[in-house]
Amino acid sequence: MEHIRQQATEAAKAVKERKDMELREVISTWPEKMTSAELKDIVEQTLDYSGKYSSLTYRFTRKAMLRFDVDGYWHNLCHLPRSQDS
Repeated sequence: MEHIRQQATEAAKAVKERKDMELREVISTWPEKMTSAELKDIVEQTLDYSGKYSSLTYRFTRKAMLRFDVDGYWHNLCHLPRSQDS
């Protein structure tokens, strides 16, 4: 039974990693710098997402896809080369 649980966990992890990679590919086509309003418009036009917008932006920052900086802009980190750690 433990083996089945481990297999299910690995399968779920693979699906999540694939979804993150696909999302990262989409985000890499977005501008390098966006205002909050521009980001919201781009999300509405390019992603099929029915959840809360704030949850999605949290995911962007948590997964190091986008960063909101002190200059008041969202910076697209998908244009940068990825480190081996992330």
